[in-house]
Amino acid sequence: MTDQIAAFIDGLPKAELHLHLEGTLEPELKFELAARNGIALPYASAAQLRAGYAFRDLTSFLAAYYEGMSVNQNLAAAQQAAPLTVAELAQLARNSFQIAWLTPADRAPYLAALDTYLR
Repeated sequence: MTDQIAAFIDGLPKAELHLHLEGTLEPELKFELAARNGIALPYASAAQLRAGYAFRDLTSFLAAYYEGMSVNQNLAAAQQAAPLTVAELAQLARNSFQIAWLTPADRAPYLAALDTYLR
């Protein structure tokens, strides 16, 4: 792919049709949440964790996904839900997404927590 085609595709508007927030954790935020919840991760650094995001198959993806869920012991709490949501919305915006369907595990407490955080 040429740089010109890549730039064209990057600039196109996009829609995220189905997204589980727990699966969007960036390594830095995963380390932050793990520390906050007293959970040890099997990586020495965020860079090492990011290298582990080169998924080979569904099993390797699910291992990272469930590990991400483990650091979010209480996703409905404002201090947990809001940073993850803000980080994901910023990432979507950087990639020209105009519509996103975000699916937290339990919507009502999650949305109330996000509302509290954003005020």
